Amino acid sequence: MKILTQLWLLLAFLVGVSIQQCTIEEFQMIAINMINSSKATNVSRTIRITNTYYNCLSLFDTGDHYSSMSVSIIYIRSDDLNNIHEVRYNLQCNNSVWEIVGNQSTVLRNNNTRYCEDCTDQTVNEYHCTVGDARHYYIAFFSNNVPMSHRGQPSIVLMTSEIHPVYYIVEAPGVDYYASNFVTNNTEVILNLTNNNLITSSHDQDKGIHLMINSDRVTVIGQNLRHHSDETFLCLPITSLCVDEYVYYGISVPRGNDTFSSNQNSSILVVGTEDNTLMKLTVTQPVTISVSNCTDDLTTGIQYSYVINRLQTVLIGSVDDLTGTKIVTDKPASVISGHQCAVVPGNVVGCDYIIEQVPPTTLWGRVYYTAPLATRRSYTIKVLAAYNSTVVDIYCNNTRECHNISEGESVNITLSLQEHCVINSSKEVLVVQFSHGWKDDNTDQYGDPMMTLVPATNQYSNKFQFSTLQDQSEDYTHYINIIVLAQYYQPDMIYLISGGLNRSLDTHQWAPFMVNNVTEAYSVQVNISKGVGEVVHSNTTALMSTVVYGFGNRIAYGHPGGNDITVVFAG
Repeated sequence: MKILTQLWLLLAFLVGVSIQQCTIEEFQMIAINMINSSKATNVSRTIRITNTYYNCLSLFDTGDHYSSMSVSIIYIRSDDLNNIHEVRYNLQCNNSVWEIVGNQSTVLRNNNTRYCEDCTDQTVNEYHCTVGDARHYYIAFFSNNVPMSHRGQPSIVLMTSEIHPVYYIVEAPGVDYYASNFVTNNTEVILNLTNNNLITSSHDQDKGIHLMINSDRVTVIGQNLRHHSDETFLCLPITSLCVDEYVYYGISVPRGNDTFSSNQNSSILVVGTEDNTLMKLTVTQPVTISVSNCTDDLTTGIQYSYVINRLQTVLIGSVDDLTGTKIVTDKPASVISGHQCAVVPGNVVGCDYIIEQVPPTTLWGRVYYTAPLATRRSYTIKVLAAYNSTVVDIYCNNTRECHNISEGESVNITLSLQEHCVINSSKEVLVVQFSHGWKDDNTDQYGDPMMTLVPATNQYSNKFQFSTLQDQSEDYTHYINIIVLAQYYQPDMIYLISGGLNRSLDTHQWAPFMVNNVTEAYSVQVNISKGVGEVVHSNTTALMSTVVYGFGNRIAYGHPGGNDITVVFAG
């Protein structure tokens, strides 16, 4: 049997060909019945469609063709019935299935070297496409402190608010992981990865994960589950901005005082999204890293330059705090930061894995609100500056303190159960919130450190979709903090959909955020059910934010709610 070496499909407007109007049933039948029966080593097909929903599809073949080759439409999506948004094809090479997604301006291509050699009973997910409304995610997981022999593994959770099924493709070629399927409205798809996906040292450089979802109304959560060491993070879509360079900063915590956590690493993980990406590193602690199989010892305060490729990973680790480590790239990258076993505060018993994906500085904000965490006696916030001479005013329960910090510097503030804080900055900053170790609350080993990004007000929306951590082995209590700006404080118009219930929040106790005796916003803590949910303000112009979190026996997790209307962290 000859090798299928390359397949190109180009969807474009039909030019110079007469087409007739037809029903959608006829449209589907024409596609299903397109079959070629000649043998060849190469296949090249051009599929052309018009921009009218009910116009018929015409197929043009070039070159020789494989035996038993067929193309069929199995899914069509159109928002307004005027333009075909998505056409999903099932290409069958004898018994092998090649799944393809496209639209009118999409090129679908084979991006790797696996081929359908014998056309027998194997399923191959080879094709990746660039679709107008698609979102691309590049992520990776650094390992946590618990041995891999213990229960758990990393996973990715997908959800959508689309009324139509949404197609996704996942590839991690470095560990030979491929998956594709549909995610449907208000349900979860959990993609369980393996321990092979975890990056355990700087020598692991090929474990990047690419996820393409053919919709912008999606939420993606990364989670790394391990016995007594769970954590989650909101995955951010890769966004090309009108900038010459992308600047990121690592964020973590100092070394803990106990013997165990003091040997765990503050970690930063960089994932390339395009080949030949120039990356410049300036670290805050002396580290040894490996890039493209070259090992370097990095000194603080000196900029080092490297070239990385798509799905290549670079792990930066130190037992000391890497907060403020600067990563500059000439193309978009994915930066994931945290700690293998963080102690928060540094003298409190109880360490845990923390991780978040960090947006580039151009997508940071100047105004933030932070609310206390349910059942916890205290919490900590960290404010990280991207520019020199950044003046940060922090108002907690109407009491002000001021800080002047420089590029890469941060300020940490520990707050009590009742303190609601407003952060106003003269320049862009990043804010994260930490829960404390279980000993801080004397709660019989309930809870532990977790880290979550705090959404800036330029990321507020009227609708959020969320998912709690998905761990079948641990008993969690789940919560959501909802913050709404004062001008949109209409609790009877704010609805929480969770656990099969749809309820307004007008009967809950809301707390104000005060600045100079003026109320700027309100917040509420709500206990939620495990699984997928939504928070919706019926005023479509309203501005809110959400943070989802939970606590169990010496474990905790937290992440922002996903925004399924606009790109999260796009300023």
